[in-house]
Amino acid sequence: MILPALRALGRWPLGFLVAAGHVVGFGAGAAITGLREPGGGAHALRQAVTVTTRCALPVVLVVGPIGALLALQALTLMRSFGVERQLAPLAAAVIVRELAPGFAAVVVAMQGGA
Repeated sequence: MILPALRALGRWPLGFLVAAGHVVGFGAGAAITGLREPGGGAHALRQAVTVTTRCALPVVLVVGPIGALLALQALTLMRSFGVERQLAPLAAAVIVRELAPGFAAVVVAMQGGA
């Protein structure tokens, strides 16, 4: 029943689904193996707290000025359409959804290399 529907998708989406399945399988196996070790859960929690405490301030210091710059640039455009009050939700959405995860990943990678 499901096989004809999958064949109708085509070659590229099926390849993508297979690759995504491999990634999920690898991640699940790694998580299970790491948590199965004695003290694995406590070690993972300790590592998460360490990374968070080391990286929170640099991420805030990088994302904050970029958000302010975004707000200043968007304000001129928003004034021309008369929708200035929509600027704060737009800036918050862009910073939280788009910028913060990328900068957080960069800072975590820099911490690992330092």
